[in-house]
Amino acid sequence: MTKYAYHLRQDGMYFPVTAHIYCSGDGTLMGEAEAAEFIIDSNSSGEHLAKQVLDTWMGVKVSKLCPMAPDNLEVSTFIVPAISNSHNLMEYRLTDEEMLAIHEKCNNYHTMGELRAYLCNVDIGALQTNIMTLLDQDFCRVRYGGIYDSHGEPELWIRISSVGVSWNDTIRSFVNKYKQIQKVERITICRDRKAPEDPKGNYVCTDEGLKVYKADDGMLYLHMPIGEYLSMNNDK
Repeated sequence: MTKYAYHLRQDGMYFPVTAHIYCSGDGTLMGEAEAAEFIIDSNSSGEHLAKQVLDTWMGVKVSKLCPMAPDNLEVSTFIVPAISNSHNLMEYRLTDEEMLAIHEKCNNYHTMGELRAYLCNVDIGALQTNIMTLLDQDFCRVRYGGIYDSHGEPELWIRISSVGVSWNDTIRSFVNKYKQIQKVERITICRDRKAPEDPKGNYVCTDEGLKVYKADDGMLYLHMPIGEYLSMNNDK
């Protein structure tokens, strides 16, 4: 626990990140590929979906690298060159060999002609939505020192995007561990600004537009003293 940002999983496992992972939703599958590699690398649920996302992302990158390639040209030799620049930017990344093995296992396309047909038929929008939901349901985002950037304030910010998930025990356990190695005075638990609306979410919107969760007694988890938070038994 030496970093300031984490993805905290429902089962209590936590994974340090330099920047939190989000899905891009722009058709490039860049953010989705990063989420997929993180899911596989962290041994999280949804491996099959993650591999399909990665194989589709590799296909998109190859199609852009070789737009005029003949239909009978084999795709596999172009995968590593196509993804290398983007791949190097990812914090949780698989090896080239692992990526090629995923491509072979998925068996979606082998030649450029098959790739073009695959990209014409695959539902990229559905892949984007499903991987984003998978990531947001299984993980919440944690940052020390600020909501989106760490400025050194002794406060933990927890951002939740899931629907119908109780995070109380998981967050409490994480806080108890984290405060042993880092000075923590306050905690804020809020809805991530990029998260979809949760009709049953027990949160209120502040004047600043921050959607802050509240305890059963109505107290807001907004800059709450850490001792007060740990003494509460409210489900969240």
